[in-house]
Amino acid sequence: MNRQDTPQMPLDWQMLVSNYKGKTLPAVDRVAGVMLLLAPGEHGPELLFTQRALDLHSHPGEVSFPGGNVEDEDIDLYATALRETQEEVGLTEVPLRLARLDALYARSGILVEPHVAWLDHKPQLIACEDEVAEIFWVPMLDLVQIPPEYQLFERNGRQWQVPFFYYNDWKIWGMTGMILVNFINVVWQQKWPSFHEEWGKNPMDDTE
Repeated sequence: MNRQDTPQMPLDWQMLVSNYKGKTLPAVDRVAGVMLLLAPGEHGPELLFTQRALDLHSHPGEVSFPGGNVEDEDIDLYATALRETQEEVGLTEVPLRLARLDALYARSGILVEPHVAWLDHKPQLIACEDEVAEIFWVPMLDLVQIPPEYQLFERNGRQWQVPFFYYNDWKIWGMTGMILVNFINVVWQQKWPSFHEEWGKNPMDDTE
């Protein structure tokens, strides 16, 4: 499929996202916020990803959105996501806050709240070497061309469908893939399998 055949980014995508009411989940002791930061590119909006540092104890080398655990000074989880983005990739500009997507539980049991924000230009970024190995942008039109591949994973006796996106040499999957599916479904009104059908319970809970 060439780019001319690709579904175009809706002109009102920011309104579609801003009007979306992200689903909430029961609170747990550990909560985190992550940021879907978009900026204009050659072929439309592009989405910021990071590759986690290779020597981290948790998910080393995996592709993720910038974000992390809440701190006492954060007034909400958007503030958490913004602060962590500033720390991880050196963001100095103030993005336009658009919306909160659906909350979900990471496989470690942490409640994660994704937030979407927009910059009207692509900023100069510098990776925090302790946390981030690489920073890269992906055109949204490249991500929506082909439905993700789904693989089954099992935890505590339950199976979970996990999406895998592939872009150049990058593999975007797991919680990051789930959040990406949610965002694409909102913008393009897609019906790709999403985590609320299967990840409505904390994966660390015991089975009933």
